[in-house]
Amino acid sequence: MTIASDLLQRHFQTLVQDNSLWQTLIADDLVWELPYAPAIGHPARLSERDEVVRHVTWFLGAVENFRFFDATVHPFADPGGAVAEVKAEALIKATGRTYRQVTWCSCVPSAGGSSSYASTSTLRAPPRKSSTGTRSGIDRRRQETQRKTLERNAP
Repeated sequence: MTIASDLLQRHFQTLVQDNSLWQTLIADDLVWELPYAPAIGHPARLSERDEVVRHVTWFLGAVENFRFFDATVHPFADPGGAVAEVKAEALIKATGRTYRQVTWCSCVPSAGGSSSYASTSTLRAPPRKSSTGTRSGIDRRRQETQRKTLERNAP
């Protein structure tokens, strides 16, 4: 196991279960890319420790029973880098619906060269398609309802 792959494993273990320990893993110059977040009214990028911690604190308050599972970590040849694929799910408190995602996380050295957990990109699973090969009206309505709920509860 490399430094980066160990940090990614610790990220999955501590984000929810020991958030104060998780906060010691993230670099001050952390950049968290959330490419699908604008679809539900959130920024596509969070920069710096305070902004990321604020967003994670809000998210963990908006869901319950959040868990990561099926994590696969792939270390780079450089011990300072790794990538992981992991699934996650939780219950959205405001709607009672299940939140599901597939996440790709990257761990790369921060600008200062530290081995801190430095970046992550979250990718949601593609939307389900109807038998005709297009998004169903139900999927569109579900996405719109989740977007509105998250907007109402956003920090």
